[in-house]
Parts: sequence; C-alpha cells; structure tokens
Amino acid sequence: MAIMQAVTMLLLLPYGLWVDPSEMKQVFLSARHALYVMVIGPCMVGTYLAILFAFQRADAALVSAVRESSIGFGALAGVLLLKEPRTLQELVGVGLIVLG
Repeated sequence: MAIMQAVTMLLLLPYGLWVDPSEMKQVFLSARHALYVMVIGPCMVGTYLAILFAFQRADAALVSAVRESSIGFGALAGVLLLKEPRTLQELVGVGLIVLG
C-alpha cells in the first residue's frame, strides 16, 4: 500500500511542478498541509483495509455497490458542507455513477 502511494506521488509530482511550482512549494512547506497529510494518509489506509475486510465478509457485488455510493455522498457533502457549486455535467455524472 505504501509503495503504491509513493509511486502515485512520484508520478503526479512533475505535473504539480509544471502547473504551479510556487503552490507546490507552499504545500510541501506548510505545517497545516503537513497536518492534513498526517491525518488523511492513515485514514486512506484504514479505508482501504475496511474495503478489503468487507470483500472477505460479504458478496463482492454488494460491497462494490456500497463503495461506489460514496461518490454520491462525497458530492452531497461538498455541496452541503463546503458550499461547492455544481454544474449540470457533474450532477449528471454523479447520478449515473450512483445509479450504476
């Protein structure tokens, strides 16, 4: 798992440096962002382990359906909690994913 995250970071780093190097520097040097990484990193690993546990205990089709519903919950949380604007294209995309 850690190897996969390290490879992903290494593959995305050139893109981040190409788009806005000053912002990437700010992200790496910011204590606030470091705190986010220290909290979110273990949560991602925990989530992945929970999914693997669920696949061992339940039918794969059911676990996959519940897992994909998180996209709808994430979009809903973004709108309600973070006040993010949504376009019609995004709403249609989330709707199609949730409907399967």
